[in-house]
Amino acid sequence: MSPREQQRRVFERKIRWAEAPDTPQLIHDWLLLCGQDSWQSNEDQFCLLMETAFDELLPRQWRIACLDNICWPLRELSRLARTEPQKRRLRALTYELSVGGQYFTAGLR
Repeated sequence: MSPREQQRRVFERKIRWAEAPDTPQLIHDWLLLCGQDSWQSNEDQFCLLMETAFDELLPRQWRIACLDNICWPLRELSRLARTEPQKRRLRALTYELSVGGQYFTAGLR
């Protein structure tokens, strides 16, 4: 495993388990490290941020930071969607985010 891959995995663990909940810059740094060149990379970023944002056991501010940044991989997926299967997958991810966001918002009340 390359040093860059190791660093990416450390970032992912810290994000998923909110190991630095007072450092939202960590999410931005991770997104820059991962890059935006491939469909799979962006889908993985989106899924990690969504899974983390909807984990009610994590600190609220961390979950909100994940939602604040989920637009970046979603935007890249939209840009990269060329084939019909990719466009369907993008719609499915957007729908998941929409439905999950309703539960998230209800939990904040």
